[in-house]
Amino acid sequence: EAIKPVENTMPLVPSDLGWTNESDEQLLRARNQQMRDSEGVTEDMKNEVMDLLRLFGVPFIVAPMEAEAQCATLEQLGLVNGVITDDSDIFAFGGKKVYKNMFKTTKFVEAFYMNDIGRELGLDQESMIALALLLGSDYTDGIHGVGIVNATEIVHAFPGIDGLHQFKAWVNEFDLAAQLKPQAKLSESDLAEMDPLERFKHTHHKVRRNWTIGDAFPNFHVVKAYLEPETDRSDARFSWATPDLANLRVFCGRAFGWPLEKVNTTLLPIVQAATRGWFETQTRIDSYFTSYKDDVKYAKIRSKRLQAVVESINTPKKKKPRRKANN
Repeated sequence: EAIKPVENTMPLVPSDLGWTNESDEQLLRARNQQMRDSEGVTEDMKNEVMDLLRLFGVPFIVAPMEAEAQCATLEQLGLVNGVITDDSDIFAFGGKKVYKNMFKTTKFVEAFYMNDIGRELGLDQESMIALALLLGSDYTDGIHGVGIVNATEIVHAFPGIDGLHQFKAWVNEFDLAAQLKPQAKLSESDLAEMDPLERFKHTHHKVRRNWTIGDAFPNFHVVKAYLEPETDRSDARFSWATPDLANLRVFCGRAFGWPLEKVNTTLLPIVQAATRGWFETQTRIDSYFTSYKDDVKYAKIRSKRLQAVVESINTPKKKKPRRKANN
């Protein structure tokens, strides 16, 4: 629960902020700098973030396992409108609306909707899990030598998790006669007429020898971890509380080493805006920038092979005319 606002909001003196002298303030700032420069996220960092969220009245939950899995669950429960993350595992966990580069000032925010991915690339959650198994993820190393182009071709030629078993069997089979037999050269139009499986086997006939697939592939436990992750499935709605100005002053002084003047000049406008209902009445950011609804696409597929896969998905197959039997 959010911490209740403190009635007494009189300005605090430096001793209230936990400082005894200027050297203490310098030591605190040096400590904060070391924490920012550390490679990992410490328990102290996580606790400070949660304390700050409570003081601002912002609701949050602690994921029992994977953060992306929990975010996908919240979206599936209808508690959030989308997920902000740069981790592609979110799609394997079932995320539907994903926003990337939100906190990178040198890049535009990118929106990825599974509806679009399904319509334009022919991929669903099971396909995303298959891609993770082929390319590697937090749970698996993937297959050495398989890149994004090969992986996309594989999931279309051998669809679904069951298809990966068939792919593994095809890679591991050895046919000496087929290996020695010269392969017929086909034109692009001939290849385009072939179904995805037939085309893939023809174009990757010799390449498959470069792939080494482990005995456990496709790993059942990895698939289960994506389809049935351990998450908090409470459907309780989130609620916001009024920022606790008095304790926010103390927190910022102790945690950030801010002088009292900076604490007040930074916090007061935020708290005043919140109490005025600023968060409900502010102009929406999409009034000023290109939004998803503008349907402006920034991504471009450079690989010709990948373009061919996408085109084969979006181009309906023409039925070959039947030859009339001679009487």
